[in-house]
Amino acid sequence: PAGSAGDSNSTAPDEVLDLPAWGDGQSPLDLLAGGRSGFYGEFDAVKIDTVLDSVRRHLFLGFGAEARQYAALIPAAEAPPELAWYQSMSHLVEGESDPATPFAKMLPCDGPAALWAAFALDRLPKGKDVNIEAIQRSFLALPPHLRTALGAGLAEKMLARGDDAAARLIRDSMERAPFADPVAIALMDAKAELHAGRPEASRDHAK
Repeated sequence: PAGSAGDSNSTAPDEVLDLPAWGDGQSPLDLLAGGRSGFYGEFDAVKIDTVLDSVRRHLFLGFGAEARQYAALIPAAEAPPELAWYQSMSHLVEGESDPATPFAKMLPCDGPAALWAAFALDRLPKGKDVNIEAIQRSFLALPPHLRTALGAGLAEKMLARGDDAAARLIRDSMERAPFADPVAIALMDAKAELHAGRPEASRDHAK
């Protein structure tokens, strides 16, 4: 069930984690231009909706540090539940883990919350409490630049828990993305071969 950000057993609602929609077909310049003004209204009161929009735009672009700066404009007493999720995502879009993440117990969720939980944790537990299908589906929905930036770490976590097929899907998605990094793909292939017990093939990819 959906709940507040402070409830570790709740699932963050899909509609507030719909990062692919936050780009809205706009160029990076348009996203930045539309997300850096208009934060204050009458009597210098913070316009929370405007700030949240700016945070979302910067998260879409992968600018986590900037997203945190704008999130800090919202007074703690007025913070909506989603702000805690966005603050965690601001670390995750930059490839950092987040041990204190509110997504920690959301790996079984059937939506994007499962993906952000997977990004946040250093390793994924084995067993049925990880919704692999939701993680894959949500990863494939990310904009190409975030798939490219975040895919390798996620694929390694999948390999570590024995989900070779999931790791391969992530790897192939990265390879199809514009401006794919062949070095990153080769290193992923090397790790996959090593994990499968084929050291010579791993060395070939690494070279």
